[in-house]
Amino acid sequence: MLYVFICNKKSLEKLGEGNCIDVFTKFHDIPTKNKDIFLQGLFDTLYIKRRRARKELPWVNTDSCKYHLLVGSSQINVCLKAFVSGFGVTTKKVRRITKVKQAGKTPQDKRGQFVSYSLPRTTKLKEREHIESFPMSHIIVGKRCIT
Repeated sequence: MLYVFICNKKSLEKLGEGNCIDVFTKFHDIPTKNKDIFLQGLFDTLYIKRRRARKELPWVNTDSCKYHLLVGSSQINVCLKAFVSGFGVTTKKVRRITKVKQAGKTPQDKRGQFVSYSLPRTTKLKEREHIESFPMSHIIVGKRCIT
């Protein structure tokens, strides 16, 4: 079942329910690591040609996006809501992929990649030697003092 939403363009109604289900199933048959790359290819970022003058300094959009759904071999223009609903993804994911595309990079799936933040063994040994160089008159373990 696809999401129900109100859209001025009525994008998904123009496609028909059969085409929407085909788009959804084709997308979810793609391997997980390639889904972001597939989505990135289905929207275009466009430079904003004309800006309106503002009194205060607002947050400025530099790019705009056009979204497409792939029906058969043709791309059909749709709004963001229809794009999100057609593929069953969140707007956060689309926003993240948009930022990556605007930066001129390809999205990378970093799940399962371990990054080690531990110190090298030599550094640990130097730290231990430094700590042991202090005179030890007594050791506190928990709340007890052992001399």
